[in-house]
Amino acid sequence: MIISHKPNVLRVATWAIVLRGGKVIAEGKLNNLMRNSPVCRDIVRTYIDNALEFSRELDENVVGVPRMR
Repeated sequence: MIISHKPNVLRVATWAIVLRGGKVIAEGKLNNLMRNSPVCRDIVRTYIDNALEFSRELDENVVGVPRMR
């Protein structure tokens, strides 16, 4: 069992349970959750958007440091 607020952990999980306010609102495999759970989709999209924004900020603010690919 793994408890995490990071969506990238879902990639290795065989089963996930999505909680909101301490209540189960969705459960299943990641591909099913992404298809059927708007909350799960929003969590993953927000995580990805934040990671992309962080990457853009690094590109703008760090000079001379090669970007990891």
